[in-house]
Amino acid sequence: MYRYRTFLTGPQGSPWLSTLYCDGSLGMTPQDVADASAAFWEEIKVKMVNDVTITGDSVVDQLDPTNGQTTDQDPVTPWTKTGVDTTDPLPWQTQGVVLWNTGTFVGGRQVRGKTFIPGLAAQQGSGGFPSSGCKTAMLAAGNAYRLYDVAPCVWSRKHGQTYSIASVTLDQNWAFLSSRRD
Repeated sequence: MYRYRTFLTGPQGSPWLSTLYCDGSLGMTPQDVADASAAFWEEIKVKMVNDVTITGDSVVDQLDPTNGQTTDQDPVTPWTKTGVDTTDPLPWQTQGVVLWNTGTFVGGRQVRGKTFIPGLAAQQGSGGFPSSGCKTAMLAAGNAYRLYDVAPCVWSRKHGQTYSIASVTLDQNWAFLSSRRD
């Protein structure tokens, strides 16, 4: 399994870390994995304030999905993107959420992943919720990643395996991400 990390910097409270996973069994290269992440952030950067710099890591980690231990690292060409919106930001702790649905149920619950989208512009909110334009951009970003030919997946630490992403949805509310773990 591949793990690729993206770092978001600039505003108060940063750096922020975002991690995406790919199954790794389809013969894709580590650079393909980095490019898929770049495609995700390319779609959403137009809704992010220009104070935010988004940088892809210079390595893709290979992990053993059963225990999450790093087994190898492959160098890739890192990329950088910058938020486009020049207006005021939402409060920095306010974030959008892309939900990765697997369609696989374990113990009566669907295995799902989440990616938080920080650094969004205040104008991306409407009545205390993400605006329709913001939701459209987040959904486009999620689908750009899901449809990239790298077998994107959700990794379950608890179950020690990966699950293919079957569809992308959004949390209809803003999220507040108070902590992160590697």
